[in-house]
Amino acid sequence: MADRPAPELTLDLANDRKSMRLALNSDGKIDAGVILNAEQYDQIIAAMMAIRAQMLPEVPTRFPVASATHGMEGTHYHFGYDPHSEQVILSLRNSGLGWISFRFEPDKFQALLDEARRVWGV
Repeated sequence: MADRPAPELTLDLANDRKSMRLALNSDGKIDAGVILNAEQYDQIIAAMMAIRAQMLPEVPTRFPVASATHGMEGTHYHFGYDPHSEQVILSLRNSGLGWISFRFEPDKFQALLDEARRVWGV
């Protein structure tokens, strides 16, 4: 008897963008599925993040070496110039999700600095 391939997980957004279907498929058919609204999906994301935070290997605490941005020491964020995008970048580490980066275009970064100076009276 030949081994059956493992079921495939699929995620599909509903046309109204208010729900999504999570399904296990094999042989072109849905074996099991569930429809989730945004709140239910958020709960699954949170549960998956909690599990990922416990998995090995853990998300590295150092900025990934393969990144175009230089590494960081002793923190769980990185803020600096990204030579690859030629923009200022803020990267945050989440033990469940990994790294997420935000680029600041020069005019947006200047606006951020101006607002910080206004708020802090600098």
